[in-house]
Amino acid sequence: MPALLIKKTAYIWLFISFIFILSGWGFFKDESSLPKDTESLNKVLNGFFVTYWKGAKLSIRALPIKKEMQLFDLTTIKKAHEENLPFGTQLQQAYNWEGLLQGIDEGRKKLNVKELVALGKDIYALPSVLKKTNEDDYPTALEVIANTRSLFQKDPVELPEHWNASMEHWLFAIAMEAQLGFSSWKTYELHNVTPSELQTTDLQTLAFIHKGINHLRNGWYYLAEENFTQALELLAHDNITLLPHSERFFALFSSTELSTKERFRNHVSGISYLLRSAARKQMGTSTATQLAQQDIAQTVSHFSQAGVDNEFTWLAQSYLHLQRQEHEKALETLSKLENSPLLAKKEKALLADVKQQLQVSTEEKASNKATDNALTLLADSPIMYKLGMNYAKSYLTEVTWTKLLETTEEGKNMLNHFVHLQETFEKTKLFMNKINPLGWDY
Repeated sequence: MPALLIKKTAYIWLFISFIFILSGWGFFKDESSLPKDTESLNKVLNGFFVTYWKGAKLSIRALPIKKEMQLFDLTTIKKAHEENLPFGTQLQQAYNWEGLLQGIDEGRKKLNVKELVALGKDIYALPSVLKKTNEDDYPTALEVIANTRSLFQKDPVELPEHWNASMEHWLFAIAMEAQLGFSSWKTYELHNVTPSELQTTDLQTLAFIHKGINHLRNGWYYLAEENFTQALELLAHDNITLLPHSERFFALFSSTELSTKERFRNHVSGISYLLRSAARKQMGTSTATQLAQQDIAQTVSHFSQAGVDNEFTWLAQSYLHLQRQEHEKALETLSKLENSPLLAKKEKALLADVKQQLQVSTEEKASNKATDNALTLLADSPIMYKLGMNYAKSYLTEVTWTKLLETTEEGKNMLNHFVHLQETFEKTKLFMNKINPLGWDY
């Protein structure tokens, strides 16, 4: 098996452990806080920015373009579409579904005052237009693209056998990870991913963890904990299924006494426990700290059984050693992490700061304070987040359907259109806020 494939396959699992050390994450189950997280999530999902994005998705998905059509009759399609979803002239132009499907670049027209006001009104009316409208009641955007390409006699789009809406929602969320400014849209897409609709345990588990990661990024720790617990519950099942490249990768681990699926189970369980332990550590209560220590112990145990010895393991071991006040051992594992070729100078400097806290502690015997400072520095640094995104992108190159937007002209147009849609919304919002001192809430 090529070394590059092995390395890329490893990336997805490393990504999960590293990605959220950035966030000041801290979850410990408390039912009284779960409604607050849900309320905050719903505020985002029902806001103008997400509603604007839902409209953009529906402008493609609701198009009455079927496989069995004999002719692309633009006039008939436009009429049926406008009757079904009366977006308004300026909003229709902003969405530009005709150009996206036909590959026509009409340029980015600068809107005058009158047009900005009209677009603002169109966006403001969107919640009413889309009321009780579920985009998943329609074919996926890629199915519409596939049907359109067929009508234009272009090369076909090969969708997976089990293609469904959850796969496409996740595809959009993955694409948005590579771009800044789409946090709310990404939250919407991940919210609509139902992991059970994915075909294998490795994808289902990753989807749960990705959803949890996004909740952590937004500070919704109680929702995030549910996702990580769901991942662990899934890993406890006997009927684990893996993608072929996951099978190949986990077959290479050194723990030969375990089956490939058991190695997978141990590896990803370690990741899930690591995320949960860091969350609990940030809670700051004695009970949460004790449970975090138990999770860290589980993390190290599972990684050991899986035969893992890399940045991942060193991070978990560093936490465990710090919690046990074993500063010399923590310095050793932190040095391994600091010497990783995957880290840039800035990230290595942050790890040097963590080590400095421990070295001062050893000299001055101020162990409790130094340990807390070191844990805080490690937990709040952006090191693992940056690594995680690179790992995720590398792994997902092995999952062919996640590249469908990049492999068609229409999909590329859609990706490029993300930025235009965002810029148009921001300009409109800024203008509307100027003419409305009360603000344009979204």
